[in-house]
Amino acid sequence: MIFRKKNVVLNEAQERWAVRMSMWLLHRQRRFADYLNARTANWSTLTWKIALTSFIGLFGAYLIWLLVGAFS
Repeated sequence: MIFRKKNVVLNEAQERWAVRMSMWLLHRQRRFADYLNARTANWSTLTWKIALTSFIGLFGAYLIWLLVGAFS
């Protein structure tokens, strides 16, 4: 099997490092989410819809451009 998951046993130092890294990432994610929530707290429903439509349109166009470039 190609995609078989291997059971890797971590030693104590690796386990501590993995826990610290995951806690650091969660802390940074929470801070970024709080920042974005504070920045967009006063947005109306219409503003959210426009932002979401723009995001989807922008990245959709980029992905289509990548696909066209890959096949030409």
